[in-house]
Amino acid sequence: MNLDMANIIFSILDFQTVFTGFVCAYLLVISGCQEINEQYQGTYYMPLFFLALNLIIAGLVSLISLKPLDNEVGIATQIAKSIKIQILICNGISMLFFLFFTIFLMPQQFSIGEKKQHTFSHLDISRADAIWSLITGLFAQGFFLIYAEYMTSHYHKPAQYQANISIFFAFLYFCFVCLIGYLLAGFFGIACCAMGLITGPFCLISINIFAGFTSEAFAMSAVGCVFNEVRNKVYQLAWTTKNYSIFPQIIVAVGILLANLISAGASLIITQEEEVYIWDAYGLFGLLIGGSIIYLIKGTSTLGVKDVAENLKNNYDNAPFQGDDSNLRKVQTLVYSQYNNAIYKASFNIGIGLFNIAFIGLLLGSKALIAFLLGMNLVGIYLAFSSLIIGYSTKNAREYNRNVGELTQGDEVPIQTDIANTAIENVPGTSLVIYLIFFSLVILLGSKHWAQYGFFRKWADVDQNLQFIADSTTGWTAAPLSGLEKTIENMQKSMRNVFDGEQQDNQQDKSFFY
Repeated sequence: MNLDMANIIFSILDFQTVFTGFVCAYLLVISGCQEINEQYQGTYYMPLFFLALNLIIAGLVSLISLKPLDNEVGIATQIAKSIKIQILICNGISMLFFLFFTIFLMPQQFSIGEKKQHTFSHLDISRADAIWSLITGLFAQGFFLIYAEYMTSHYHKPAQYQANISIFFAFLYFCFVCLIGYLLAGFFGIACCAMGLITGPFCLISINIFAGFTSEAFAMSAVGCVFNEVRNKVYQLAWTTKNYSIFPQIIVAVGILLANLISAGASLIITQEEEVYIWDAYGLFGLLIGGSIIYLIKGTSTLGVKDVAENLKNNYDNAPFQGDDSNLRKVQTLVYSQYNNAIYKASFNIGIGLFNIAFIGLLLGSKALIAFLLGMNLVGIYLAFSSLIIGYSTKNAREYNRNVGELTQGDEVPIQTDIANTAIENVPGTSLVIYLIFFSLVILLGSKHWAQYGFFRKWADVDQNLQFIADSTTGWTAAPLSGLEKTIENMQKSMRNVFDGEQQDNQQDKSFFY
């Protein structure tokens, strides 16, 4: 299967994954609201309703197109302009639907959570708060699209420098979105921000599908000996639309982080924890372990892509292929031989994540697991953004070099560069965010059991056990500490004697002169 066609499938599956995880957390958040259960049960179906509306909107708006110019640069420019217009129209119509249908689907005023749950609960949520949260998520989608295009189009800057700068502003805006949603309606406000963010990407997915088709057409045109003019136009179509494939990946990454934050709030409901502190010993431990695990998973995934690509190249170069019909079967054998390598890497990532969840849950309980979830997602979104910006910046630089004549279509690029670009571009969109939502759902589904465990925390929270640990530690270190204290005292006495002797000598010298 062509890599571009595989990316189409992955983008659709990624969106289905994030939407499923979001709906699970969303339903748990609003399940305890009395006003919604009694009078406005349509609130439960808001994500599906907005999703269906945006699907219809994207289908109608996709009919809007601009006539491209005949020259190659004009094709790319006009297609990019048409895509931007379609996205803006989709967002504008979606905003009108948010304003209109929320009035019929949501109560005028309601509360989420109980008063004692300070971290999660939010009392007196108005309909206007929910509408503004939805619009905030919709604006966040537009911001990330424009921002990603701007940062990946500066081909003259180093990709690593560009990624570091872009991640700072992206995180700043993301924090602003979370702050607005939480201040307006608590965790329900964050859920509305996520709903506004992820219910309108059908236009982007359709563009991604078109990019895969045009890329496949360009590859087939080389086999069919199509005229160069036709191939160049197909190439411009593929290049322009493929550049927008970063947008569904960014939307999915941000949507997964918002959905996982809602999962943390839903875990608080299930466990009936009043509040969670990440700066106590257990919370800090879970936060650091969560961030470390994502670094390990990202490194293993990238290494897996690199190993498969290098093994295929080395085996293909060394294979004694002849000009007969068995070549295709030999190539298939080489590809299938690397399948187990990828499975082992994925199994290792899943196993190490589940082991840490079970370890922290059994020993430290649900509070440490929620901190683990937060650390995992914060570091995960950072790595996803960094990889996406670097990968697409490098791709755009290569396309720019081809256009100005520094490279040609027939030039060969070193295999190491292709392997690195493939690993960097595809890991965030095809595996890293899937691990995030999978581990978050595991923590969410087992929240009630994790609250009953935490054996070490329950044992350590007893004052007698803490005193036992302190006494045992003092007993183990009493002898070394006593010897160290005596050494320090002897050093102090020696220094004092030397200092006193110098003072006496100075006084004798003064008496001699006077």
